[in-house]
Amino acid sequence: MPRRQNNNKSTIASLRREVGQLKRLQVAQKIRLQPDPPSIVFRPWFTATIELLLPVVSSGATTATAITLTQIRAKLNTQLGIPVPVSPAGIEFRLLNASAWGNAGSELRITFLHPVGEKVLGTYSDASNLTGRPRFGIRYPTSISSLPVDEVTTGDLALVIFNDVVTPTVTTNTAIIRWHVLFRMHVGAT
Repeated sequence: MPRRQNNNKSTIASLRREVGQLKRLQVAQKIRLQPDPPSIVFRPWFTATIELLLPVVSSGATTATAITLTQIRAKLNTQLGIPVPVSPAGIEFRLLNASAWGNAGSELRITFLHPVGEKVLGTYSDASNLTGRPRFGIRYPTSISSLPVDEVTTGDLALVIFNDVVTPTVTTNTAIIRWHVLFRMHVGAT
């Protein structure tokens, strides 16, 4: 019997706390502010992942595919539901990192380019093996990732992909490229 009274008392106390909280939510309350207004972010940055699937048909010869910043922006606009005429004035973005995967039975080679002057940041390659498909990634240097692409860009190329078919039975190779980006609306964009 004493146990039930304990349970009942705790249930009653819990209900009283909840009723008190609901009453407080029904009435406007004064809040205490800091002496100076805190800083705020008027145009915050949001994260997104952009994915491009690039089919590369090859019969054993090396083929190259170029990816442009315009393509990345168009994909971002499509993902966000932003009409194409609004771009590029509607949105700005920063490249943080990129990841790439090829098909099993192939070799994947990618040259990542700096958006300023299209200088080579690095050329990476990987071949498939028994444990999986070719894959690698790159983290962009701060000189690229800290500024919106529009502020650091003089060219349009983001990277060049070279796909080598290693196994003769593989005739189509799809490279999956993903960019992790930060984006926000331009000032005055509608």
